[in-house]
Amino acid sequence: MNITVVHGIINGDAEVYCNPKDDKDIPLIVFYVKDYGDHDQEPMVWQIKFKKTVGMDILPYLKNGKEVVVNGSVKLKKYITSFGAPRERVTLEAKFVEFTGLAKNREVAA
Repeated sequence: MNITVVHGIINGDAEVYCNPKDDKDIPLIVFYVKDYGDHDQEPMVWQIKFKKTVGMDILPYLKNGKEVVVNGSVKLKKYITSFGAPRERVTLEAKFVEFTGLAKNREVAA
């Protein structure tokens, strides 16, 4: 298993998805983080998937502009668009989401 840590700014408010095939009532929280990293290129935008019961508790805080540190596993998905072009999407399946920034007391969702 690969473990990656991303430190960046949330790019858009988080959304909630429910999978009817899933036998558990754990919602899937999806949001995007712009990772400025330590490089000279354009920032990378990660799609973050967070599937834990605490997800609904932190959903109101996963807003555009919040600074976060996300710890999780990288997944690569290959797919073909409706125009027949092959594409790849890199996502991060989060294990932990930590709110950082100017707050004196950091919050962690595990």
